[in-house]
Amino acid sequence: MPYKLDAWQSALTSSHLLNFLPPNFPSTNIHLLLIEQELLYEVMAGQMSGPFTVAQVATVFASPFHSSPVGLVEKSPGQGVWCMIHHLSKCDNDGQSTNGWVDSDGFPSTYFSA
Repeated sequence: MPYKLDAWQSALTSSHLLNFLPPNFPSTNIHLLLIEQELLYEVMAGQMSGPFTVAQVATVFASPFHSSPVGLVEKSPGQGVWCMIHHLSKCDNDGQSTNGWVDSDGFPSTYFSA
C-alpha cells in the first residue's frame, strides 16, 4: 500500500517534527545590503549567531526548529530611514510562534520614546 503523503505531512507537522522556515518579508528586497549589515551587527554584538545553512542549524539543534522572518519598516515615511524587524510572532500552521513560547511575565519589557 503506498504512503499517503498528505497524511504523513499532517502527522509530522502536528507532532512538530518539521522545520518552520517562513520566507522573509518582501521588504527585505528593498535594501538587501541593509539587512545584511543589520544581521552582521547582531552577530558581532553577540546577540545572535550565524550565518548558518539549514543543514548546519539542524545539526546544532539535533531536532526540528522554527525560524523567524525578517523585514524592513520605514521609521520615517518618505525619509528613507529603515529599521529591520524580526517577526517573532509569526505563527506556523498550528498557531505556534517564538513569542508564544516565552513567558512574558518572566521577561517584562519597557519602552521609551524620544
